Amino acid sequence: MLSTCVEKGLLVPLDLYFARRMLKQGSEAQHALLAVLMACARQGHLCLPLDTLEELLSAMNGSIECDLSALAKLVRQGADPLPETPVLVEQSGCFYLQRFWQIETQIVERIQKLLQTSPKLTLPALQMPGSLNSAQQNALAQAWTHALSLLCGGPGTGKTYTAAALVKAVLDSHSQARIIVAAPTGKAVAQIEAYLKRVLPAEANLRAATLHALLELKGEDDMEREPKPIFADLILVDESSMIDAELFTHFLQAVVPGTRLVLIGDPDQLPPIEMGSVFGDLTHANLPMTELAESLRSDRLEIHAMAAAIRTGQLADVLTSSKHVQWLDWSLEGRPAKFYAQLLSVVQDRFTSGFDQEPQPYLLMCSLDHFRLLSCMRRGPYGVDAVNTYLMQKLLEACAQSPWWVAPILITRNHRETDLFNGESGFLIRKQTSSTRFEDYALFADRKEPGAYRKIPAGALPAFEYSYCLSVHKSQGSEYDDVLVLVPPGTEVFGREVLYTAVTRARKALLMAGSSKTVERTLQHTSQRRSRIVERLKNGVD
Repeated sequence: MLSTCVEKGLLVPLDLYFARRMLKQGSEAQHALLAVLMACARQGHLCLPLDTLEELLSAMNGSIECDLSALAKLVRQGADPLPETPVLVEQSGCFYLQRFWQIETQIVERIQKLLQTSPKLTLPALQMPGSLNSAQQNALAQAWTHALSLLCGGPGTGKTYTAAALVKAVLDSHSQARIIVAAPTGKAVAQIEAYLKRVLPAEANLRAATLHALLELKGEDDMEREPKPIFADLILVDESSMIDAELFTHFLQAVVPGTRLVLIGDPDQLPPIEMGSVFGDLTHANLPMTELAESLRSDRLEIHAMAAAIRTGQLADVLTSSKHVQWLDWSLEGRPAKFYAQLLSVVQDRFTSGFDQEPQPYLLMCSLDHFRLLSCMRRGPYGVDAVNTYLMQKLLEACAQSPWWVAPILITRNHRETDLFNGESGFLIRKQTSSTRFEDYALFADRKEPGAYRKIPAGALPAFEYSYCLSVHKSQGSEYDDVLVLVPPGTEVFGREVLYTAVTRARKALLMAGSSKTVERTLQHTSQRRSRIVERLKNGVD
């Protein structure tokens, strides 16, 4: 039966391989349970409720017994923090793979421990900055009095400004306070670090690092060891919605109880590519939290209105065009030849590829913030890979005779030797000095010196990809003046969060291309992952 399910696409070979590898001498019912749990794990869920499990097993055209006594070899009932069986069924009836139960349990326990511990750094009465609105003032008050607090809000609501006000207030009270700013990506760290350096004194005891660098995670094996304690008086973690459950667990284990920890993010954005949506869960768990809802920029009110309509699933409002939000009548189905011609006509003036003389770094780097082409899909004729291949070919053909040509690139792997991070954007620049000899280098903004740039020989670059088009996932944490978003069929698998994330990348103008049918299907789904973090925090660890 399970092999038939693979043929029908209900499972993938990996699910079946996992089930048979975990339990070599097992019944069809046991293998089916393991395979279904693996399929849900691939989708990022930490657990699977019994009623959903029964629906999935029913869809597989087989009646698999969910009687736990029949699956005793496989399943342990209760709430053992270290179950000996591959599967644990929790008191509520949710099924967990052993590893995911352990991860969720550790998250809940560490969050509770942080909540139960008073901040070690004693602060005087808060002198509230007059430049903050009431919600921002509440965020400072929460962080002042609690060891753990959350700061939520969409782009343009002042999260970074509020974080900077908090850091400054702490430093004004204790000039030698140890402060750490972290984020899951190097780009996010660089952005908040650059902002803080502009508003804080040069002698501020501030450290900025990616979570991987902070935790000294260089390889997958490092995640298995006990993390070293992180000693700080205040830790700010930006873009927390991008942190997967396993990394969240490792980080929380490293935070010393009594540290003030502020998690910053937008819970309506896409969840992590890996497992869980912990930050989104925590925003529903009655923790000390402030939501910044007021848009502080009048030029993006129409974009905020569309984002709000996406959150509530209002199709008519999402499809309504306005001055700064436009829908393009492009067919993103069938043969893509017409689409590519339409796309090229819109974006070819946005990507200057040929130059008569060496391009100016400032103008190139500014162009990255002026316009971005995004696709909700990675694969397929309208996905990132295909669009990048097409645009690279056409745009470089158009400037074949130019002495200099330029292509946007995106780093895809952290590289200490060049101090480049996964997700960092730049340009590959080539000067043709003869018919066979080239002088290539890459240009990136210098994170340590605002307004400066770095030239890196092309041969020294880590793994990268051309980035005329970015995936919506890769665009998280960034904003651009104008954005063109492709919404091809298949987008619905990512749920309304992918549309929300794409729309909120735009500061001034937004173009959307896709059918109303695809948008409607996308709004009907959510990409939030199943877990019991909220219930377990409210009820105490089982």
